[in-house]
Amino acid sequence: VIGSQLGSQKVVASIASKGQSEASIFTFDFGLTGVQPATGSILGGTILTLTGTGFDIGDKSELLVTIGENTGINCDIQQIVSNTEMTCRTPPLAAGASVAKDTDVEIIVHLRAVLPTVCAGCLFQYSEGSTPEFSAVTPTEGGYGAIQFTTSGFTGLTSAQ
Repeated sequence: VIGSQLGSQKVVASIASKGQSEASIFTFDFGLTGVQPATGSILGGTILTLTGTGFDIGDKSELLVTIGENTGINCDIQQIVSNTEMTCRTPPLAAGASVAKDTDVEIIVHLRAVLPTVCAGCLFQYSEGSTPEFSAVTPTEGGYGAIQFTTSGFTGLTSAQ
């Protein structure tokens, strides 16, 4: 393949005893078109579903998903579902991070040797309002018996430990 960027690339085969083939065109598409959900916990653990094209590259270590540009906040790729969908898990928002809570930031997908891809509207926000919390536990000590939790933000609870 001649060229290393997105779009149409010439493909030329060279055989020592026969010479070069005619150029053929191969189109390399890679891009991000959507992110869901748009908000998640400041404590991390939100699974983002990213949609786009060119994700199924065979080795997910070739991809990097960042929350914001030059923030050092990487979203851990969980699964490449297909060429058009992948999931990643957000890390906790660290104190002093360059991303402020309750502020929209771009989600950026990087593929080694290709410029990062960003899309308008592919935003994520670390939100206190999306962070589940316990406000009370009754009783606060004891042995066996029922324990009651007062909570908020636990819609869609998938596990408790």
